[in-house]
Amino acid sequence: AEEAVLSSLGLASAQSSTCSSPSAIVVSGARLFDRWLPGVRKVSLVFKDEDARPGRIQGSAQLILDDKVDKTAPALAYELRWGRGSKALDLETPPIATAAAPAAGSSTLSLDVRNSSVEDRGVLIPQESASHLLVFAVGQGEVRSLEPVAELAFPDLRPPTVAPHSFSVSDYEQLEGVASFSASFLAGSCNGTKSEGSWGARCDPGSSFVLYWVDASHTRLGQPIREVAQPEPVAVSGVAVPAVASGLTVIAKNAHGDMKFGPIKMIEFLLKKDK
Repeated sequence: AEEAVLSSLGLASAQSSTCSSPSAIVVSGARLFDRWLPGVRKVSLVFKDEDARPGRIQGSAQLILDDKVDKTAPALAYELRWGRGSKALDLETPPIATAAAPAAGSSTLSLDVRNSSVEDRGVLIPQESASHLLVFAVGQGEVRSLEPVAELAFPDLRPPTVAPHSFSVSDYEQLEGVASFSASFLAGSCNGTKSEGSWGARCDPGSSFVLYWVDASHTRLGQPIREVAQPEPVAVSGVAVPAVASGLTVIAKNAHGDMKFGPIKMIEFLLKKDK
C-alpha cells in the first residue's frame, strides 16, 4: 500500500534507488512540484559605492561564493535586497538586483546596483530604515532562502547627517569691519533618540566642523572662517566681516562634503548695524 501511494506521487523510483532515504524522497517530491528551498551556506559580499550623493548608492556588489554547493537543491539565482540588520525590509517588493547562479567552478557573482529605468543610475536608499545589503538564494519555483546568505552594512558616500548643537558666540568685538570672538558648540550624537538630519543606522556627526558668516536669511557667506577637528571652544581674531553678515553658523563636514545646514547664532551687534 505504501508503494502505491509513493507511485501515485511519482516517488517510488526515488525510494527504490536511494534505499528508502527520507531526504531523497523529500527532494524528489520537491522536484515533482518544481519548487525547492535552496541549500546554501553563508557567503561573502563586497560592495563599493560609486555615487557620491547622499541617500543613493551605485556600483557592483560582488558575491564571493562557497565552492561547497548543495547539489541536491542548488540555488538557481541570487537577489539583492535592503535590510535592517539581517532582516529584509520588504520581501514583497522587487529586489534591488537579481542574477542567475554562475556556472560550476565560478567563485564570484556580480549584482549590479543601478537604476536602469531613468538616466540617473543611482539607487535611492530607503530612509530611516535600511542599513544593510542582503543577498538571498532562490531555488526552483522562486523559493527564497529563509535567511540571507550574505549581508553587508553598506557604505553610503554622503556628507554628515547630524548637525552640531548648543552653538554659542561670546566676547564679540568688531572694529572697522574686522571682528574677534569666541565660539563653542557640541557635535551631533548618534546615540539615543533620532536627531534632526539623522538617517537612522547611517548616522554620521562629521569628522570636522566649519564656521561661516550668514546673512539675515541664514545663507552662508563667502569662504569658511575656521575649520576645527574637535567640538571645542574656538577663538577667532582679526577676521573680516562681510557687509551683509548678520550672524554665524557651524557646519559639520566629512570627506564627502558638508551639511547644508547647521545651528545659527545671530550677532546683536550686526543686527543693530543693519537697522
